[in-house]
Amino acid sequence: MAKSGISWLHILEALKEADLEFIEAQLPNYPDKHVARALKVSIDFLSSEYSDAVKRYLELVIFPKGELVPEAAITTLWAHTGNMKKRNVGKLLIILKNRSLLRLDGEASNRLISLHDLQFDYLRAKAHDLPSLNNQLLEAYLKDCRTKCSTGPNDGYFFEHLAYHMKEAGSKEELHLLLLNFEWMRTKLENVAVIHEKKGMKIPNVNSLIHDYDYLLDDTEIRFVQSAIKLSYNVILKDKTQLAGQLLGRLLCFSENGIQSLLSQASGDRDGVRLLPITSSLKSPGGTVLELLRDMMIGCVQLQPHLMESMQFQVPTITHSRYGIWKVERKKQH
Repeated sequence: MAKSGISWLHILEALKEADLEFIEAQLPNYPDKHVARALKVSIDFLSSEYSDAVKRYLELVIFPKGELVPEAAITTLWAHTGNMKKRNVGKLLIILKNRSLLRLDGEASNRLISLHDLQFDYLRAKAHDLPSLNNQLLEAYLKDCRTKCSTGPNDGYFFEHLAYHMKEAGSKEELHLLLLNFEWMRTKLENVAVIHEKKGMKIPNVNSLIHDYDYLLDDTEIRFVQSAIKLSYNVILKDKTQLAGQLLGRLLCFSENGIQSLLSQASGDRDGVRLLPITSSLKSPGGTVLELLRDMMIGCVQLQPHLMESMQFQVPTITHSRYGIWKVERKKQH
């Protein structure tokens, strides 16, 4: 604050007058109330100097806690909520950084923004209508997509987090349709990738796609589709164009309308030349041994996707108390 020309005397007075009762009520478990008080004072000073800056800052609460957010995503949001141009977004981010209200990493226009946990918790406590705020971001992104989410921008955020914001906005019906849209699934696999540590090449982030379905697991159709993707994990990881064949081979035996619609889209897709199943010829969702073992191991040892290729499975028996035997890099566990 002193860097922006505010006198130390005014800062000290503001710190003494800060509403500690509000801070204790909203952040009861935070160990250092003095830090929380300084945050509140910094925001109060910001409000007195820049009338709309605090409104824009408070909107950052909709982004997932602890994640690095591309500047492009914030530009999309603030252009919609504050009619801000790209250059003005950049200027405001610098102001917030100089007030220690957020962190900026990287070069201009391609920077990553993050909040400290205290900053996020404070914004969360100040937020009045989170579903509405999330819906503002959805409107900002989708107004240029017309009816096809798959045509959204590949800005490092949209494809990664659209499902999250639909969930946070309470848009369950729209999320259901998104997760049963084959073009969305295929396009997400094309645009969301991770770097293979050993090969140094981009591979589709299948885990990101699978994770989207966690937001609607009370929906039977969604659970079946997620399970089918899990069973197809290794195949899709090596060749994402196999998505259609994997879904058809595993889900054709299901009669649910949403699943049948998804399969109809998959069978009509023209992404490359390939053979597609016309019967349910692959393992279907419903508790297969491979899926149980893979989920168990990921929960136990936090395996990374690229390690799945080197796993060896041995499954001699299955009982109520034992799933079988699995082996990873010569280490056995029963």
